[in-house]
Amino acid sequence: IDPTLLPTPDWMKAIFAKHDASFEQIESVFNMGAGMIAAVARSEADTFISECGKRALKAVRIGHIEQGHGEAQVRFI
Repeated sequence: IDPTLLPTPDWMKAIFAKHDASFEQIESVFNMGAGMIAAVARSEADTFISECGKRALKAVRIGHIEQGHGEAQVRFI
């Protein structure tokens, strides 16, 4: 997940700035404006985003899935 792509609300950004907090400190407490996350095939991502828009749902691409080894994890890049 690329944190710069998260649609973080301005009021939340103001809280972070006021408390001089890093992304790493804050992401364990707040969802950073992500709301619900859907994992879809890369080949279907544009269609998914378009269909969400037709239903007045804002959807943005925030990262991708990679083949891993061992335990599953989410990594902010």
